[in-house]
Amino acid sequence: MSAEESWVEVVPHDSRWAESYQAESKAIRAALGDYVLGIEHFGSTAVPGLIAKPIIDILVGAPAGRQPHSVIDGLGQLGYEYLGEDGRRPGRYFWRKRGVTAFNVSAVPHLGAMWQTNLAVRDFLRAHPEWAERYGQVKLVSRV
Repeated sequence: MSAEESWVEVVPHDSRWAESYQAESKAIRAALGDYVLGIEHFGSTAVPGLIAKPIIDILVGAPAGRQPHSVIDGLGQLGYEYLGEDGRRPGRYFWRKRGVTAFNVSAVPHLGAMWQTNLAVRDFLRAHPEWAERYGQVKLVSRV
């Protein structure tokens, strides 16, 4: 793969991302029931004004130690593809839904380290637009 082929598209912030998250999170809650202890919009699309890949990241807080087997069918019915566990951070599972709007779902232990870290980064960037701007500039330079 050439360097050009590995570039990631980043686009200006789109205020409709928040609306898309709201609608999708309701569908996920309905499909997964008590598996969802918390659900949050995270990643760059959750930070107003930040350029981002046009993929909405959704963080699902699951009961600690609960495997994703009970949710594969539920998310599958919503059009998600199960991608498996993140090999770098055990206990983090991924799904992807493609379409007019693209979504990634990460399921992690609710209130665990991965939950808290992802939301801390989002909240820091929301509270510090100057850092969000710097982060956006890094994305433009690296694009990988």
